[in-house]
Amino acid sequence: MQGTHARIPHADYSTQTIPEEVWDTEVEDALVMCSDILPTGLEVGLIDGAIQLGMSIAIVGVGPVGLASLITSGSYQPRELFVIDTNKHRLDTSLELMNTTAGLTDVPLHAIDNTTGSAVEEVMSLTQGHGVDLVVEAIGVPAGWYICQDIVKAGGHIAMLGVHGKSATINLERMWHRNFRFSAGLVHGYTIPMLVDKVLNDEIPAQKLISHRVPMSKVSHAYKLFSKRCPASDTKGVTGERPELTSNSTKRIDIIRNSDLQITFRLLNCYI
Repeated sequence: MQGTHARIPHADYSTQTIPEEVWDTEVEDALVMCSDILPTGLEVGLIDGAIQLGMSIAIVGVGPVGLASLITSGSYQPRELFVIDTNKHRLDTSLELMNTTAGLTDVPLHAIDNTTGSAVEEVMSLTQGHGVDLVVEAIGVPAGWYICQDIVKAGGHIAMLGVHGKSATINLERMWHRNFRFSAGLVHGYTIPMLVDKVLNDEIPAQKLISHRVPMSKVSHAYKLFSKRCPASDTKGVTGERPELTSNSTKRIDIIRNSDLQITFRLLNCYI
């Protein structure tokens, strides 16, 4: 949905109410993240990936959705985390988010810059050759998939949430005997009420996923940012004016179309 106002059919059943005390605040903007990237990162990346307490987790590609998997993993008390990207700002953002996310502040984080193609070697060295329990593919290019194949441990799980536009090979000749599991799909949406509560209770620093706030009148500028494909310091953008509301008005976030007051746009992940 792209507009200042929208008509939401059956809104009582498809939206979450925004408490009045957070209207026109950064918290309201952060709640927009509950409409898409947070449930995608949690449901498709972690829950569909059969996450369990104390697992090691690697996230290949820490753009907006990869970072969403990162900050929603705190409830599962991971043993250690690996984040892989070629964008230094996103790797630095991962560390910043770890330091402000409940359940992650004491978890070891290995931020791996794959500019030289060394990610697989570094991960396998750090894990004494065993690999990682759960690998979240969040970049959507063949190179990301091949990294996942090479770092998942025997009996581990690869969860794909990257949107792939090109074919990639599952190298069964060397993967079939490793007893690994693979899942992929679109967001389900059943965790949204829980995520809204966590954002409101400051358990998930979702506002730190937002790098730009653009008025609706300059939405064309937002699309120019989108088309640049990964400026160094971009993660997620929020755009929209805040309309005047009457005393009887209620704000809601639409779990299908992002928001009845704002829209979000995702900046494309860097290639690994």
